[in-house]
Amino acid sequence: MTPERWRQIERLYHAALELEGSGRAAFLKGACGADDDLRREVESLLASDAAAGSFLESPAIAVAGRALAGRTPDALPQAGEGKPC
Repeated sequence: MTPERWRQIERLYHAALELEGSGRAAFLKGACGADDDLRREVESLLASDAAAGSFLESPAIAVAGRALAGRTPDALPQAGEGKPC
């Protein structure tokens, strides 16, 4: 990928981030025209951004607590088991 192409993708990605829903889709359709590869690249970045955003929405301790709450008592370590600190 050429540096010029990457700059084009990056510019469209940042512009699309400012939009939501149908506005984003309409923007990409107009900005990318018949260049399906360009649209797919930008959409891929937008999807990655959305996935990363949800990853950081919950504090780690809350995620760990929910994971432990879903485990059965038999699966939890017992006092004195495991490695000492």
